[in-house]
Formats: sequence, structure tokens, C-alpha cells
Amino acid sequence: MKKKDAESELEFLDTSDEAKAAGLRRIKRRHYSCPQEMLPSEERVNIEVSLDREVANFVQNDPHRINQILENAMRNVKVARTLLDDTEFIDGIKKKLAA
Repeated sequence: MKKKDAESELEFLDTSDEAKAAGLRRIKRRHYSCPQEMLPSEERVNIEVSLDREVANFVQNDPHRINQILENAMRNVKVARTLLDDTEFIDGIKKKLAA
């Protein structure tokens, strides 16, 4: 069962007419009793890393800078992989190198 299916079954159950008449309503679950892969993912996670002093000094005053740097690195890796899979790009590089 996927997370999406579990959420539809567990969190979005309709309140019965009888319960509505009594002024009750269903609320979203705050915990799950299901396998880890079905749990909702967190937007941010806390991790502990060891940085060189120079790097720590660079990012010390702006904690979001680390996240920006890592996101840019991830994008660059994705672009590089895409370009390496692009045969037209590779052929163009070969022609430029041959010239």
C-alpha cells in the first residue's frame, strides 16, 4: 500500500451523518501505525554534520546558505547527467574538440 492510498483510507474518512448531527467531526491523525515508507515525508529534517572550520565560518551567519549551496549542487549534478545522456550534446562536444 502506498502513502497516498493510506492517507485516503486513514485521514480523509467522512464523518457519518449521525456523528455530524451530534456535532462531531473527524480530525486528521497526528500519528500513523503503518510501515515507515507510508509515513508522510517531512519538509525539513535535522542532521548533524562535521564541517571544516573554514566552511563553518562561511555559512555561520546565514544558516540557509548551506541548503542553497546543496540545492545548487544537486541541480548541477542533474544537469550534468542529463547532458551526458544527450547524444546531440556529446556529438557537438566531439566536433568542437576535433576542430
